[in-house]
Amino acid sequence: MNRRILAALVCAAAAPAYARDAAGRLDTILAPNNAQPAIVVKGNGFDVFLRSDAQMHLESAAGSFALPAETPLDWRGRRKIRVTIPSNVPAGAYTLAAQGPGGAADRNFRAVYVLDGRPDEYRVVVWSNLRIGADPNAPDTALFRTTAAIYEHPPALVLVTGDLTAGGTPEQFRLALELLND
Repeated sequence: MNRRILAALVCAAAAPAYARDAAGRLDTILAPNNAQPAIVVKGNGFDVFLRSDAQMHLESAAGSFALPAETPLDWRGRRKIRVTIPSNVPAGAYTLAAQGPGGAADRNFRAVYVLDGRPDEYRVVVWSNLRIGADPNAPDTALFRTTAAIYEHPPALVLVTGDLTAGGTPEQFRLALELLND
């Protein structure tokens, strides 16, 4: 793929998409989040957008890692902080956590992906017309086979298009979110 086209797609995906709490309100960490994660190579940095000042760290089964940060900048009414991934952080998916001055904590699951090095290529999957719940009396084995195939060789990006559900019922959307959340 032409690097300019890839750069344009990345820029389009970088439009603000902020994390929300369980009640649907914006929390301390605005971005990155699991809908718009930071994908970064060890030793490199990325920008974190916050509602207010906070100490940042990464969390996973591998442990907790403090993120060295530059001085925060005011950016369009938000706080913008450049953080750096320390070289001792293992590659993998991480929760981005913030500890505010009042003790308030915020966590964005799967918000940061740390890579050992820059990949030579990226695998992208386009998944169209899931139509979850088309037959409520039978499990959708084709959907499970597709999910297993995606897990077998995890891509850098999964683009989901078309109909998520067959009927748009809350139960069908709950099932779609469970499937896509994995």
